[in-house]
Amino acid sequence: MNKYLKKWGKLIKETALRSSVGIIYMSLVIAAILLGREYVYALLSAMALITVYEIVNMEFKRDALWKKLIYSFVGGILWILLFFVSVKVFLVSLFVLFFLWFFTYAVLLKKEESVFASSYYMFFFLLVYVLVGLYIGIDIYVSKGKMFFLSLFLMVSTFDVFSYAGGKTMGKTKLVPTISPGKTWEGFITGWLALTIAEVIFWLLGLWKVEPYTLGISVLLLAPVFLTGDLVESVVKRKADVKDSGFIIPGHGGIWDRIDSTIASFYIMWLLIYIEQVVQNGLL
Repeated sequence: MNKYLKKWGKLIKETALRSSVGIIYMSLVIAAILLGREYVYALLSAMALITVYEIVNMEFKRDALWKKLIYSFVGGILWILLFFVSVKVFLVSLFVLFFLWFFTYAVLLKKEESVFASSYYMFFFLLVYVLVGLYIGIDIYVSKGKMFFLSLFLMVSTFDVFSYAGGKTMGKTKLVPTISPGKTWEGFITGWLALTIAEVIFWLLGLWKVEPYTLGISVLLLAPVFLTGDLVESVVKRKADVKDSGFIIPGHGGIWDRIDSTIASFYIMWLLIYIEQVVQNGLL
């Protein structure tokens, strides 16, 4: 009985902390969305810059602080660049930067062992993934409006909260034990069902303005994509042998811990919106 009570006591304490912090986080998100574009830009910019530093801290945790700051500074410059050029130009520029880095280290500095270090390639991929993903979020906000954007954040939170609660209360069957030992099928299915209900409610209320076929596709795809966004971060954390990406958010860890599924949601929703536009313009 004591063991049972302790388990539930710990769960209640963890849930209370996560819920209180989650409410503060969502309050900031809602305020930024309702206040207007500049505030959304500021919010996503803060998320991008902090997440880049968290990634640097995990991928290069044994490097000197000055090196981490340089890598983070590069990430910051690239984020600013996204506001002045197209994503296409951004990606080309990033690959050119990569080629120059490779040439400098392998040919000029003769540090051939550096080009074999997987951290550099992972950092390159994650920079693209995080920065482009958050920038796409801005594009969704501008094209679909405040309520659509807010609904997307609320759906991600719904999935996260119910996946966590379902896993803690009913979780028995491990989902991906090597990548994320705490994830269970029970938690995932609970989150998926709650997300589906939220999608339908927002759609009926006119907040989630998508075509019926897009709603059907999103019911099938959003939960797996949200989960995968979480798992991508889990892979990086397991590789770095850390529990959380950072410590800025009590009960959650780092900023990336909080927005991992949000970044993935921007990618899938941008694609679904694009497909809608193609269909409506009769290009398919």
